Amino acid sequence: MPAWTIISPYEKDYARHPMRRSTFQLMKSAYSLLDPPNEPSTISEGKHIAILEYELSQEKLGHPDPSSLVIHFRLSIQSATHIAVVLRDKQIEDKMQNVRISVPSEVTWAMTNIYKFVVARSNFPAGSISADECDIARRVWKQVQSEVRAYPYSSIVVM
Repeated sequence: MPAWTIISPYEKDYARHPMRRSTFQLMKSAYSLLDPPNEPSTISEGKHIAILEYELSQEKLGHPDPSSLVIHFRLSIQSATHIAVVLRDKQIEDKMQNVRISVPSEVTWAMTNIYKFVVARSNFPAGSISADECDIARRVWKQVQSEVRAYPYSSIVVM
């Protein structure tokens, strides 16, 4: 079961990753609910770190299934994850206080975008393309958006 990190502040082109805005909206919502003093004010604030990771399960025939899709948030001065968004369960977990809450409905669009992106990204195995992750991510996101235009009643939100 391969594990992937597809958005990381350590990428050279992180600021242009297509999931950055969706990830930021989830981060802002999570911190506003669980740690208001540390809620990020802008998307380019350097105080927070967000890493989107997933694992693939090939238990069924067809496309791989993102069996584990988690976004880890922490302050740049912290070494461990503070808040995790578990997309499969639609839960936000404060790992320091051991508290779980539901993802607010106003940011479910961000979760939907990220999930659809990860499903599409899983079709590009590691090493299959000689490009950095952000370049691959932009190609994948364009593909997802073109599929949405072909099927306009899809639930993805294009921003």
